[in-house]
Amino acid sequence: MAFESTNPSIIGLANKSWEMNGLQAAGQLMNGLAQHTTVLYVNPQPTYADLIKATIGITNEVDITRTYSAKSHLEKIGLSETASIYVLHPRPALPVNWLGSSHPFNWTRQINARRLMDDVCAAMRTLKIDQPLLINMGQPEAGLNTGKVLGEQLSIYYLDGNEAAAPAGSMAEKAENMFIAQADALITNEEHVLTTKKGIARHAFLLPDGVNFDFFNQAVGLRSIRQTIQLSWAARSKTATRRVAGYIGTVDDRIDLDLLLYSINHMPNTDFWFIGEIKSKRVDEALSKLSNVWLAGDHPSTVLPEMMAHMDVAIIPFHRNVQPSQTALVNEYLAAGMPVVATTFGNMVDHIDQIRLAVDEHMFFEQLDEALYEPYFSIDQGIDLARQHTWNKRADQFMSIINKLTSYHSFAGLSRLTSLAV
Repeated sequence: MAFESTNPSIIGLANKSWEMNGLQAAGQLMNGLAQHTTVLYVNPQPTYADLIKATIGITNEVDITRTYSAKSHLEKIGLSETASIYVLHPRPALPVNWLGSSHPFNWTRQINARRLMDDVCAAMRTLKIDQPLLINMGQPEAGLNTGKVLGEQLSIYYLDGNEAAAPAGSMAEKAENMFIAQADALITNEEHVLTTKKGIARHAFLLPDGVNFDFFNQAVGLRSIRQTIQLSWAARSKTATRRVAGYIGTVDDRIDLDLLLYSINHMPNTDFWFIGEIKSKRVDEALSKLSNVWLAGDHPSTVLPEMMAHMDVAIIPFHRNVQPSQTALVNEYLAAGMPVVATTFGNMVDHIDQIRLAVDEHMFFEQLDEALYEPYFSIDQGIDLARQHTWNKRADQFMSIINKLTSYHSFAGLSRLTSLAV
């Protein structure tokens, strides 16, 4: 579906700054939407502690120049030759965590919400935005404390299932559930979230993650010249006699350690690279002592294509009961022109003809060994498949959901609508 010229302007109320959202779902969805309509991305209010850390160089999560600016907290960021996104750097929030009494806590929180909405309204006037579509991305408390002061047509709660869920029974979970019930619709990228939350939402939709195709596809061109690329971020260099199996993502307890160790121990001439934040002490301790394993840790997203260019095959060695579908990770690997070996977890229906699947450790080892030396899936077909799942296409599907909601919104007593977007 193509966007119409009458598409409403969009305000995205984010729980992460534009600088930190990078390749994550919320930021990429906003990028896709900005190709066709005006998008105002609202960074979360920084705390005064955040400003101090940014001033002395401890963090780069806050643009202190924009936050302190007396002229404009609004920044225009070019995404392409024809598209831009506007990022709002709001004034800092008053501290609330130290307030023990519920009344001062709630009162201060309401003040912060009003300050935030004042900043948003000022940006709306500058951009001439009227009756926008409001997308709340992980800011349920702000949503509960602001009401419909922006004059929005619809209020959507976008819940990224890849982020850590609010602890059961916590105030954060209660606030989230209250806002989901209040919003016009819930849209999520994970089936398990849809199953869990659709009972409290007015309408609920599944919109799987897309892929930043052009970004990851850079690895294809870099691979042809990879021997000339200086691996400034690596303590080792890849030789022609050693192959590399690579994983990009959080190193946590989703990883089937026994399955992984079986392949690592049976493939001493293959290097295993793990690029991403290490969150599992058990996995860290088991892998860090192995000579053919490199736990690279977290790296800026800008170097990922270069790192992927040095990999011969991509692996997803998850436990089979892992809930997230991770199809976005598969699409990123395919866009980079890499063979993929994965365990049979989640929903791989769209990709079953382009990746190697394994049900146990021995089969995973065999599939990985064959993928390294005898690839039989077409790299070009994998790239073409990834191209079908771009964030621009997800943005089209998002707006088809909005059109569906708008069509039914005027009917009183409409029953809950739960649907797959794709």
